[in-house]
Amino acid sequence: MRHQKICRASFAMPATEDSYAYLEATLTNVNGDVPLHERFRALFTLKNLADDRSVHIIAKAFVDDSALLKHELAYVLGQTKNKNAIPTLRKVLATLDEEPMVRHEAAEALGAIGDPSCLDILNMYLNDPNETVRQTCELAIAKINFETIQTEERIPSSIYTSIDPAPPSTKTESTKELKAQLLNTKLPLFERYRAMFALRNVGDTEAVLALAEGLEDDSGRLKCRGLGNGERNWAT
Repeated sequence: MRHQKICRASFAMPATEDSYAYLEATLTNVNGDVPLHERFRALFTLKNLADDRSVHIIAKAFVDDSALLKHELAYVLGQTKNKNAIPTLRKVLATLDEEPMVRHEAAEALGAIGDPSCLDILNMYLNDPNETVRQTCELAIAKINFETIQTEERIPSSIYTSIDPAPPSTKTESTKELKAQLLNTKLPLFERYRAMFALRNVGDTEAVLALAEGLEDDSGRLKCRGLGNGERNWAT
């Protein structure tokens, strides 16, 4: 599939009845002629609102044919951390004829919301035929368990506001050691992800070059997240 640039800008508008109606009509393409970038702007405006009404509107858009849009719908539902999104995300993950990129993002979104009630369906698809879906379920389970059990580890603050599939590693600040952890295929994927997000937070040239080496990994998940997580332009 050819990669398309995703517009994650949003409209500046208050949460009024008229604005909800406009956002729903735009996101769901009621007129059939709304440009995709405008639909994405509506989606990320709803993400910023993150209330139950917004979740309901986003859920309606999963009937669309665009896998790219549905991928972002799932992403946004996870970023809202609104538990009312869980039934929709469970349904998307369980739809076996849905595009794997959409299903895997639904699994990641369940991990982002972080409710232990999601563990049953995530465990159900640990043996999914699609590797990326399997790996994402593994990561989501590990993230939920980490957040449920851990009480002592202090996760440092970050300039990035996204809810990530794993917290950054806190065992070391050495880029060399984080790189070794990232590239160690014998480690659980969750631990490798923790190294990846720690390198992202470092964000200097050495860290980005370490992330670039991760693109040689066989894991589709690692390649998906790798360099795409930084907002700086080192990777160009």
